[in-house]
Amino acid sequence: MNETGTEKSKPTQTEQSSGEDERRPSASDQPKPAESTVHDPGLPDAQGLYNPANEKDACGVGFIADLKNRKSHTIVEQGLSILKNLAHRGAVGADPMMGDGCGILVQIPHRFFAEECAKIGITLPEPGHYGIGHLFMPRDPSEFRAVEEIVNKAIADEGLVLLGWRDVPVDNSDLGQLFRARRSAFSGTGLLGS
Repeated sequence: MNETGTEKSKPTQTEQSSGEDERRPSASDQPKPAESTVHDPGLPDAQGLYNPANEKDACGVGFIADLKNRKSHTIVEQGLSILKNLAHRGAVGADPMMGDGCGILVQIPHRFFAEECAKIGITLPEPGHYGIGHLFMPRDPSEFRAVEEIVNKAIADEGLVLLGWRDVPVDNSDLGQLFRARRSAFSGTGLLGS
């Protein structure tokens, strides 16, 4: 009973606990890495919510950019140099010439596309007034036409005008046999906002 004559309620767990029990989880509370796990000496020890056992290796990524937004083929060359330095990125399997792919994002090279499109009778608008979509298309002619119709409809549904299709020249001489058997056809599309 308390001073007012009512029964005193039981203290909560927080009221009962000592300062020792109220501490935050520490490194010693973290699960220990499995014995087979190799500890990277460059990683910090487990602390707070961090545990180096949760670290996972990932494939490399490289970035090259001009901070003043200047176009330069040097940026592309440097990007390809990064790719060569990430040879392990290819996830090579039974066919050492077949990897899981890679990519490079560049600005639209207007002068190049204007010249190439002129060769096939397409006049491009000014830079910034069109887009280029790079599609991996089926090699089977009927499947190609079916995908082409879907893409044409999607373009029209978005209020854009299809300027045309451009076949992208490719050099498959360095590709392995497994990839050659399964590869897609390549096409580029020019889009114009209306």
